[in-house]
Amino acid sequence: MTMKRPKGIKNITQVSCHINCALQILLHATGLFSELLIEYSNYNDEKSGFIAGLCSILCNGLAEEGDESGPIDPSHLYGLLENKASINPDDLGDAVTAFRRILQATRQDFSKIDCLSDSMENLFDGTVQQEIVGFKNNKKRIKATSRKLVLPLSIPGNETSLEEALLHATIRPIKEIKGYSWVESGNHVESEVTDEEKKAFFSNKYESFDDWKTFKKVLFEKVPIYLILHMQRFTLVDGTVTPFNTTMSVPLTMDISPFHKLQQKNEYYLRGAILHVLDLSVDDDDDDENENGHYISVVFVDNVWFLIDDDIVVEFANNQEMIDILEGRCSTFAHLKHCHFTSVLLTYQNEKSSDSENWQENFMKRIKFKLSEMKSAGEVEDEYNESLVGKRLRVRWSKGKYYRGFISNYESETGRHTVKYDDGDMRVYKLSQKTIEWE
Repeated sequence: MTMKRPKGIKNITQVSCHINCALQILLHATGLFSELLIEYSNYNDEKSGFIAGLCSILCNGLAEEGDESGPIDPSHLYGLLENKASINPDDLGDAVTAFRRILQATRQDFSKIDCLSDSMENLFDGTVQQEIVGFKNNKKRIKATSRKLVLPLSIPGNETSLEEALLHATIRPIKEIKGYSWVESGNHVESEVTDEEKKAFFSNKYESFDDWKTFKKVLFEKVPIYLILHMQRFTLVDGTVTPFNTTMSVPLTMDISPFHKLQQKNEYYLRGAILHVLDLSVDDDDDDENENGHYISVVFVDNVWFLIDDDIVVEFANNQEMIDILEGRCSTFAHLKHCHFTSVLLTYQNEKSSDSENWQENFMKRIKFKLSEMKSAGEVEDEYNESLVGKRLRVRWSKGKYYRGFISNYESETGRHTVKYDDGDMRVYKLSQKTIEWE
């Protein structure tokens, strides 16, 4: 089998590395999203426009052995990015913002089609549940609310491990809160304290409290297929944006069951990353561009990790070499040897989002089937247009009886025709939904 490798993307404006990295992650680290784009483009027969522009890059993003076509030229997409996603390729930009805006712009187009809109929710949307839990004597009170999980999920970048950072972001298993007033809050459920709850909240050292002792639990309620994490790895020091000096461990596999409401096993696998790069061999006073740094991406294609630096694509020798860069250690690649690396975006995929081994294939089959149905229905509708005005027909009514008449009007906004029957009755129909015979 011929191995495929990612293609680089030209940095035509010399400051568009942030756009290139966002595109590489959307193409290679969120594969189901790429397939949705292509299916939408086929459904719409779209030859131009924002989605078509993205698809032209996606369809040419992989190179097989012997392919010498070179890196992708993204210039045809630049105007579309500016108009649709407010991304100016001529300005210095942030890769995480570019990623977020491209995703948002795509979702706006997908929102017009229910099956695509629902699919995007499955891919990128989750919910978290917050519980306020209070204990007093042997009584327990719970007040629960749910909220949408916004991706990319921003997490603090000054922790030593990704799991700790996730723990201290919006997902907090248990945290005590002081001064909470249960009388004023209302809308709670009261019950007896169970032995399991005593163990979970107090490690079996439960006491009878005279006043309410209250905790907050924030856990995943629904997890998305893709977990996109924005690492806040920079801080402001004396007016200068400075990366944290801490080294954060980045796991290839992450089980988020401790952060899940039902404690369900949910293993996520690293599939891509965007890194901010600062060349330490260049004096910032002599190079204004270096002060802003540069972006590169890391992606997993055909079971191999690749580093993509605009039009340069290199293969990692092993996983550890890749992890060294993600965690901010030195690179073995010559052109990056004197650089400082900071991971700013990590993309994980839940490889088993159902009990079926072929769930990804079945996911796309359902989308293709629904879009095919909609396209067929649309083609039938197209046949019933204003050209039918004046034609005579017979319309089948209940009990199989047909009544004669002619088409007197067509409403282009609704796709409905007015039928004037020979007995003087008038009705408005979508003809594609009626049984008719032409005279």
